[in-house]
Amino acid sequence: MYERIGNAHEIASHEKVSPKLNHHKGINLPENIVPYSEYWIIYNNEYAGFITLRHELNSFLKQRAGNIGYNIRPSMRGHGLAKKSLFLVLKKAKNTGLNKVFITCMETNIGSLKTILVAKKKFGGLESTKLTDKDGTFRRFWINTH
Repeated sequence: MYERIGNAHEIASHEKVSPKLNHHKGINLPENIVPYSEYWIIYNNEYAGFITLRHELNSFLKQRAGNIGYNIRPSMRGHGLAKKSLFLVLKKAKNTGLNKVFITCMETNIGSLKTILVAKKKFGGLESTKLTDKDGTFRRFWINTH
């Protein structure tokens, strides 16, 4: 199923991958996985990356990963795709009943940090406490979905 949502690029759901077909409904989930929707980011008719919206948080997600995760291919970075995709998924989060989402990034991931800060400014939100563990320091934010 492909869903066009945007002019500059599109996000395509890869729910056609049968094992993941009903994960957004919480069906056939592996242990410790919450219901989620995952979207492919397509730019100039090429796969550019993905963005995931997790519909709820478990204990790990509440600390480290949050409701939203994304990855843009290195060759596709610098086109604003993460920002545009995050804005679109924030709207989808609102439509699923989430009034705010938790999103994190490594403090050293400057591109992702800038993306999250732009979303925080546009949608409103607040920065939570930083978390430092063996993997490094995580910046953690609550972003409104309005």
